[in-house]
Amino acid sequence: MLGKNKTLLTLLIASAGLPAAVLADQAEALSSSERSPWYAGVKLGGSQVTNMDNDVTDVTDIKKDSTAWSIYGGYKVQSWLALELGYTDLGKVELKDVSGEFKTTGIDAALRATYDINEKFDVFATAGLFFYDWKASGGGVCCSDKDTAGTFGVGGEYKLTSDWGAQLEYKYYNNVGGSPDFHTYNIGINYYY
Repeated sequence: MLGKNKTLLTLLIASAGLPAAVLADQAEALSSSERSPWYAGVKLGGSQVTNMDNDVTDVTDIKKDSTAWSIYGGYKVQSWLALELGYTDLGKVELKDVSGEFKTTGIDAALRATYDINEKFDVFATAGLFFYDWKASGGGVCCSDKDTAGTFGVGGEYKLTSDWGAQLEYKYYNNVGGSPDFHTYNIGINYYY
């Protein structure tokens, strides 16, 4: 009888450790599938300018479309909220009948709010400030400017792996260089490290 009790006691002790081992394995799998709060990315697409100053459009037509790109990094302060900082090139606004152009670059600082649709796909919205450098160049083109503009954007990200994501984004830049607004359409890739 004593031998049976020892065997039963040994089995009870061994089985008590089993749930702890299973829970530890689940916790390890969960932590390895979660993304790091740090990420970096690059995006490339097009920009279109609207509301160009009448002083320019009364004199000449403009080429409204250009190439835009950005390189950025971010940190998730909450599972749904990140701080993002990057360098953005909105491209050129070229004048058609006059030798000249405007080029816009700057620092993008934004908050990014994310909503997970499922394990693989989320949608996001951004709002922030664009610290821009509006450079005028060419004969009879005026004027260069450095200032701040408001931005907001929306997009979606598809999780390729636990470390990589691909995104589509629309972003709006308000009153850059005085009156122009920029609309950008980008595809991008994010790396979580």
